[in-house]
Amino acid sequence: MAPPALSASEMRRHLLILLLAAGCQPAPAPTGLPHLSVYDPSLTLLQDSLYHHGQPFSGTTLARHPNGDSARLEAWQLGQRHGAQRQWYPNGQPMEARTYAHGQKTGIHRGWWANGHKRFEYHFTAGEHNGPLHEWYEDGSPLRAFHHRMGYEDGQQRMWWPDGSQRANYTVRHGRRYGLLGQKLCSNPLDSLP
Repeated sequence: MAPPALSASEMRRHLLILLLAAGCQPAPAPTGLPHLSVYDPSLTLLQDSLYHHGQPFSGTTLARHPNGDSARLEAWQLGQRHGAQRQWYPNGQPMEARTYAHGQKTGIHRGWWANGHKRFEYHFTAGEHNGPLHEWYEDGSPLRAFHHRMGYEDGQQRMWWPDGSQRANYTVRHGRRYGLLGQKLCSNPLDSLP
């Protein structure tokens, strides 16, 4: 049995998603929504909300590098980030890939250094860190390996210095930290006086 046929608008939407996922140059918004330059004077950004001629903007915005290549592509719905957000280095290599739903971070957010090494990988649910959080130094060595549950540290948390030595290694259970925090403990000298 053949799969159901897709409508023309569904096919355009799937094509745009594939192009964004592959990091290719973006196609115009498939639903007839505006596709504007971030430098368009009719756009105004106020506290993370984007307005076009004073109205909440729905569509995509694109910034370009001086060489004309895409620098940043953002999708908007009713003035809030919604959908795929991508950034590229001037050489066309990906810099960041993020996803938003109605202005809140969602899904896996990834970043890369200019040399192609991973820079970060964050997991979000409804705008909160939820799941593993990894960061790397520019040479590819680990910087942080944390775990969050709906915005709060939960479970094992580890950090490293650039030389690879351990900076912190602790566990968070029920909101309390146990282990090597990697912070200097400060004491009050008056505490030792009789």
